[in-house]
Amino acid sequence: MPWWAAAYTIVLVGLSTSGLIDDLRDGRSRWYLLTGTFSAAFSLLMVVAYWAAPLAQGLGFWVVAILIYAITWDTWSTALDLRSIDRDPELSEEERGLYGRFGVVFSAVVVAPAYGCGLLVLLERGGV
Repeated sequence: MPWWAAAYTIVLVGLSTSGLIDDLRDGRSRWYLLTGTFSAAFSLLMVVAYWAAPLAQGLGFWVVAILIYAITWDTWSTALDLRSIDRDPELSEEERGLYGRFGVVFSAVVVAPAYGCGLLVLLERGGV
């Protein structure tokens, strides 16, 4: 794994951990935290599997389920986060819009490489 991919995994772990701590502080349920942890772990797994051919081969077509799960969870949890921003009385309408747009773009930029690795694992190393 090249240095930049390793750096991305460190950033991904850090941001995922920060997000889970934020969810815990917000009083999210245990199942919410658990499913978020799975999504973060699956995203990390897709990145590592891309660079570790034996792991990618071991995943086989399970990478499809992992990829669908991560995309579905991340989309749904981002929508929930946007709703919580909309209900924050301390934010102005302009701030809500700015935080919402920035949050969606930032989330997409952070997880896109993991999804890309998952797709590449599926297409290049999964035998499709």
